[in-house]
Amino acid sequence: MSFQKRAAAKIALFVVFGVIGVVIAVQHLMLVWPLVIIYGTLTWKEYASHSFVSKVIPAHTIIQRMLHGLLLFLHLSLVFSFSHPEYFSILILAFLLFEMLTYTLKLPSMQNPATVFRKIKINTVEALLALFAFLGVFFGYAQLTLIIWCIVVTDISIYSILFRKMYVVPILS
Repeated sequence: MSFQKRAAAKIALFVVFGVIGVVIAVQHLMLVWPLVIIYGTLTWKEYASHSFVSKVIPAHTIIQRMLHGLLLFLHLSLVFSFSHPEYFSILILAFLLFEMLTYTLKLPSMQNPATVFRKIKINTVEALLALFAFLGVFFGYAQLTLIIWCIVVTDISIYSILFRKMYVVPILS
């Protein structure tokens, strides 16, 4: 299966699960709509980075395959926590940390690690935002925290995908 077909199948799965999550959380949708947007942004970023990750960071070892499986599980489990912003922020924090671990394990064996290092820096910022979102929800500022988190994460993703072109595979010679 080609990279594009695999990416499209993976994103279709994420979208189906996202719709299921929205249906489950429909009672709380007025509060948690920013989480749905964050999930959509994360799914868009997964689609944009699929060929980059598959070509630059292939899963060769069993540990890397297990990490990729864990990332898939965490991404799919996000939809079942739309109604609970504190769980969503912890799950996305775990997702980002395991994604950074996956990239960091592959860093020493790469010829051109600059792009992956930038990806690690963006994930670090997003992980800190998820931690701050958890703290904001924990201290009772759920709606304000979720809206700010949604705006910042969406802006970071738009900048890194459209303007910075982070996920274009570098040509190695």
